[in-house]
Amino acid sequence: MRIIKKKSITMKYLLTLPKNIAADFHELTGLPKDQWFVTSDPDSGYLGSGGGTVNLLLQAWLKETDDGRPMTDDRLEGKGFKEWLGGEKRILIHSGGQSRRLPAYGPGGKILTPMPVVRWKKGQRLDQTLLDLQLPLLEKILDRLPEGMNTLVVSGDVLVRSTGQMLEIPQKDVVAFGHWVSPELASRHGIFFTDRYGKNEFQFMLQKPSPEEIRKYLPDYLFMIDVGIWALSDEAVEELCRRAGAEELLPRAGTKAGTKAGTKAGQYGQLPVDASELILRYYDMYGDFGLELGNDPRRENNGQPATGNRQLTHPNLPIDRDRLSLDQGGAQLRGDISALTGNRQPATGNCLPTGNRELSSTVLPLPGGEFYHFGTSRELISSNLALQNLVNDQREIIHRQIKSHPAVFILNSVSEVKLGAENENIWIENSHIGKNWKLNQNHVITGVPKNDWAIELPANMCLDFVPIDESDWCIRVYHIDELFDGESQTQPRFPVYNEMEITEDTLLNLINLGIPIFAGMTVLANNRQPATGVPAGLSAGLNSNRQLSASDLLNRANLRRIFAQRTKYRFAVLPAMAANYRHSIFYHLDLEQLAVDWSASGHALPAELPESAPEMTRIHDQMFRAEVKRVRGMGDGVRGLGYEVWEERAFQILRESLIRGLKLERAVPRVSVYSDQVVWGRSPVRLDLGGGWTDTPPNCILNGGKVVNVAVELNGQAPLQVFIKPTTSDKIILRSIDLGLREEVTTRAQLQAYNEVGSAFAIPKAALILAGFGEEDLEKQLKELGGGLEISMLVAVPKGSGLGTSSILAATVLGSLSDFFGLGWDRSEVGRRTLALEQMLTTGGGWQDQYGGIYPGLKILETVPGFNQAPVVRWLPSDYFTQPDMRSSLLLYYTGITRVAKSILGEIVRGMFLNSNRRLHLIEELSQHAENLMDNILMQDWKSFGTLIDTSWKLNQALDRGTNPPEVQAILTKIRGLYTGQKLLGAGGGGYMFIVAKDPGAALKIRKNLQENPPNERARFVDFSLSSEGLVVTRS
Repeated sequence: MRIIKKKSITMKYLLTLPKNIAADFHELTGLPKDQWFVTSDPDSGYLGSGGGTVNLLLQAWLKETDDGRPMTDDRLEGKGFKEWLGGEKRILIHSGGQSRRLPAYGPGGKILTPMPVVRWKKGQRLDQTLLDLQLPLLEKILDRLPEGMNTLVVSGDVLVRSTGQMLEIPQKDVVAFGHWVSPELASRHGIFFTDRYGKNEFQFMLQKPSPEEIRKYLPDYLFMIDVGIWALSDEAVEELCRRAGAEELLPRAGTKAGTKAGTKAGQYGQLPVDASELILRYYDMYGDFGLELGNDPRRENNGQPATGNRQLTHPNLPIDRDRLSLDQGGAQLRGDISALTGNRQPATGNCLPTGNRELSSTVLPLPGGEFYHFGTSRELISSNLALQNLVNDQREIIHRQIKSHPAVFILNSVSEVKLGAENENIWIENSHIGKNWKLNQNHVITGVPKNDWAIELPANMCLDFVPIDESDWCIRVYHIDELFDGESQTQPRFPVYNEMEITEDTLLNLINLGIPIFAGMTVLANNRQPATGVPAGLSAGLNSNRQLSASDLLNRANLRRIFAQRTKYRFAVLPAMAANYRHSIFYHLDLEQLAVDWSASGHALPAELPESAPEMTRIHDQMFRAEVKRVRGMGDGVRGLGYEVWEERAFQILRESLIRGLKLERAVPRVSVYSDQVVWGRSPVRLDLGGGWTDTPPNCILNGGKVVNVAVELNGQAPLQVFIKPTTSDKIILRSIDLGLREEVTTRAQLQAYNEVGSAFAIPKAALILAGFGEEDLEKQLKELGGGLEISMLVAVPKGSGLGTSSILAATVLGSLSDFFGLGWDRSEVGRRTLALEQMLTTGGGWQDQYGGIYPGLKILETVPGFNQAPVVRWLPSDYFTQPDMRSSLLLYYTGITRVAKSILGEIVRGMFLNSNRRLHLIEELSQHAENLMDNILMQDWKSFGTLIDTSWKLNQALDRGTNPPEVQAILTKIRGLYTGQKLLGAGGGGYMFIVAKDPGAALKIRKNLQENPPNERARFVDFSLSSEGLVVTRS
């Protein structure tokens, strides 16, 4: 079973895969049908990337409008194609090719190629695929597409990463993404050329030009490779439809065409033919459409026209010539498509008219871009090696096992073979490799069933066991550089055996037959010629009556058996990985998913870790055990310790480790005020603007935290106040002015009961412990000090406000106690002790609340990894909160809805303990977003400020769906269109809402709307102002 998390935005995934996998995709992957649509290219022939894109959209539309249970919540019956196209955002991934250069993963589609975990990243899964690694960037891009851009078209055999700040995507019809590389690498890809000395506008695109041709253009042009990610507006998709022969899907004059024939003809118009019977023509989005883009498009590429009759004469594709109403290839695209340059702003341009208006375009280099191709067997190894070596900082490398050679990858396999430094470029997946095997170099080994053979595999030889039907196997022996093209793709040369026929001798015979042939292939490969064409003599020596071709295997492979064996091997190695935790990546994996796998495997829980194990490893271990028991349904009191006990142990280790890591010196209190003096401490509250949750343990311990927040006063005053005065009695009096409560503390036991459930005075009791009380008899200690004290607190903020109230109140109490007893704590020390106090109270939480309140103004706070969390504070310009033209557009609204942060905090921290891939990815985004927000404030880009606040809100919702309950959404609906950004402060779900109105006039309308239609009797606007002092402690 695979854990599936719903996305924070409405998006669908449309995949083109080989027909063999398409039918069983959802069952084999566990991905939901309502989000993932899968089809294959038509039997009639290859459509090209453009025609394939149109076919994928067409098939998804037909499925959604035909099926009794459509993919969306709303019934789409009768909805026209054009209307459907703009209904939601979609990622289209093409991976339906024959995988001629990477045959091992042809039957399942290269996009589902298993990928090893990298040694420097937490939260990965043992069963992750190329698709899993692609999705985070694609979803980020799709989420940022402006209105009217709903389609992202992606190549399925590449991995693109972007480690820099994702720039705003402009409102264009075509946005292509590029990457800077050398001419040698660029020669294997499509290339965008931009003007070097002018406005850096995009001039033309070429497909796979030679390095010499690229260099010819270097004096006048810059170049980027096309990474295979294109964002298209609805109008651009419509143009693709016209060029691929699906113009009849689109509206004609006076109609709303584009429905199935005979469906609501009076409302939508009626197609001349049934839409399901449309015959598409070949059209290449990159080789045809792309070559017509730019100021100076090159009409020819290697002597072949970019457009013209090519799509009309593609072999094996039936063409209905009577229906080709467009001139060959459709309207040409020209104009100004520009590259992002040093000024970090994309230039724009237009294309020739198509339909009723011109198409606009732009090209964006991916910031911090990385490009990995998985098109060949060698690239499967080399690209993964490059990924592993991205990080060489030993402090960040998780996997501490010393490999025999870095270019050896073993995954989803049971491997007992000994490998040495001479073994390189080896890929073993879904295989059992026994101790009597001998390997050399340049192997891709896949699908090998359990065996006890003594086998030596010569260098450059690859081995693939492909299950056929219910019990047969096809054994494919091939050269690592072999290209299955033309005749070699259709030549029956791979023998099929039943299980009883497969012996050691069977395999040795196949290897020996291939040795002389593959030796010749190696010579070809060394001369950079494709290794193709296997002599028919190989088949003559096979001890089998049945042989299949590479093409046959694409359709005949039993994928259920492949997936089942892969799972079996993956489960088999789990106990050994757990036992070898000091060197393996076991406790750095996505433990949430690993617990599901462990539970399904039936393994008993591994042995408990010793106390000498690293603290964070012990924490992960405790939470992993809890999750396994939770998945298995073992509640408290059932068959021993329940999962709740293990969870509490994890939190306990964290609390103890944090307090120990702070290395707090024992305080020695001495009264430092006159008998008639009052110490008065007061603090503002904080508004968290971006990066919240990154400051929360264990994330900040592992990765450091980064938060942007601002300290503000409410209604002209500091809302959190503490008063301490000496008394003549030997007791401590605690008062809450706002709650009207009072408690007398006379014994050490009373003081140490600070974490008593429901106590209104937990914070001052814990603060007194940190100030040096509670270790000896209280009455005696107070007598030695000359008497007792009275602590009065005033909290002029509703409970559950989201303003960091409890943490800042704790800091205010500690700061006031420091002054009263002469402890000399500065703001940094007060903040550290507040973090310890919150661990004592088991409320958890990070450090941003207290530091956000006790330090004044607008600021970014940042820590480095480690248990001793001491934020560095950098102040930012405060113009947004002080200049009248901007300040008048900022609103603070109390929703009247309360939500306790502790339960939210516990659930999110639990996910951090488990290295939940989804949560860790979001935490990374939150950290990057804090930097983006800081840059915005430094550049005083007021127009984008609201958008960034809105991004904070979206990220918080993605982290915790309860952030935006229906009651909150109802408030937002009332003011829709009047703000550029808003977020609930703190954990969300209620409390205060920070709103960035479009302008001062819109702010007035928001006030009017919500004052006239409040959600409840407590809701109200609250005036706020920037705090220029933070925590202030004075004496009377």
